[in-house]
Amino acid sequence: ILEHVFKPKQGDVFVLPGLGLPVKHLLLAIMPPWRDGSFDKQDRDLIVCYRHPVEAARRMKLKRIAFPAIATGKRHGYPLERAARLALTGIAERIGEPLEEVRIVCDREDVYEAFRARLGKMRAAAV
Repeated sequence: ILEHVFKPKQGDVFVLPGLGLPVKHLLLAIMPPWRDGSFDKQDRDLIVCYRHPVEAARRMKLKRIAFPAIATGKRHGYPLERAARLALTGIAERIGEPLEEVRIVCDREDVYEAFRARLGKMRAAAV
């Protein structure tokens, strides 16, 4: 039915109630699959998957938001270091009041290390 009424695009954000989780809201973003070749478009599409939820959270006056490490699994398969760079870039470009905390939830050690390393590079560049 969704395909006939509304076809979501990469980066579209949907806000749902907490659905029994220990959160008030779930913000879902439509994310792009990785395809070798079209780097610029794919990079923009993945960055938007982080920018738009941050923008929505700010409009909703949320103080905290958490993301899974989008596109780092087998299904979407972005190169890990690239996914970490794009994620943190998208968040950094839109973070601001009233957000006080943004978390990235990593389900594997290699994902955690990629995000930790990229955040370290961003902090070093900011000094």
